[in-house]
Amino acid sequence: MDENAPKWRIEHSVSGLAGCQHADCRKAKAKISKGEFRIGTRTWIDTEQKYTYFWRHWGCATFHQITGLKKITGGKVENVPGFSTISLESQEQVRLAFDKGVVVDKEFKDIREDLAKDFSPVVSEIIHAISYKVDVCKRATGCRRLECQQAGSACKITKGELRMGFEVKYGQETTSWLYKHWKCITQYDLDSAKSALNDDSLKSWNELPAEYRDFVISSFDENQIVDPPKLNTEPPKLTRKRTRKYKGKEGAVGSNIKAIAKNENDGKNMDKTTKKRGVQEVDIGPSRRSPRKRTRFSSNSHEEVIQPRAGFEEYIAIQEENKS
Repeated sequence: MDENAPKWRIEHSVSGLAGCQHADCRKAKAKISKGEFRIGTRTWIDTEQKYTYFWRHWGCATFHQITGLKKITGGKVENVPGFSTISLESQEQVRLAFDKGVVVDKEFKDIREDLAKDFSPVVSEIIHAISYKVDVCKRATGCRRLECQQAGSACKITKGELRMGFEVKYGQETTSWLYKHWKCITQYDLDSAKSALNDDSLKSWNELPAEYRDFVISSFDENQIVDPPKLNTEPPKLTRKRTRKYKGKEGAVGSNIKAIAKNENDGKNMDKTTKKRGVQEVDIGPSRRSPRKRTRFSSNSHEEVIQPRAGFEEYIAIQEENKS
């Protein structure tokens, strides 16, 4: 399904396979009968990487869905996607829902198998397009070729591939884009794109890379459909993660440390201040460590010079007197 398809849509069910998404209907595993009037919401399926519609019986429609339809149509009921394809009875129910803001008749079904038509064409030939474009795929989308649709997600147009787009009109004012791989287009599609380029109406032509433009022009000249070249894409640039270093406040060392604790009894905050304990200084005399060794260097040689600590000789003399 195209990513530009309408968010909400109404129609007569094309088959009896879809289940209703209402909570009670899901528990009962209730299906929407073929031809029954229903409302759908376009939803992105992350596991399958595609858009799809989830359906409800018209009687199970939510306030959000009715509000959404009014918003995308500007309050004009005739602009609702699929409005022109449903029966007159169903059109009247939609008008009542627009007036009241909710579904009026919860039991309304209006099963019309003669009006059950597929919303998205799956045929290879798209002859009702109102405009065309050739561009580079920005996000994976489905190809409208019949064989690719039957293959499912295994045959998607991947990011960076050359594709051809078809703008198709649904209803009175709603349009949507359908796409094909360039290699999947038909001769009719090729002629239509060539005619649009000659009329200067081929969209996204100026945004195409030069290699793709040359390839498309050569395809027009040779009147052949072949696989397009694969352009070399630059690898994504790796961004270096920056870390901020913590800088402590000036004067934090030796200052009072303040901690806030929660009192479990009254729930009030209390300040708990701890002060740095004073250190009692005791004179134990000169150090008993060995004298420092300093090395005197010269241009030719060096020698070690032992320099005693200040007061060390006096301390030794006092110790000798005490022994005697």
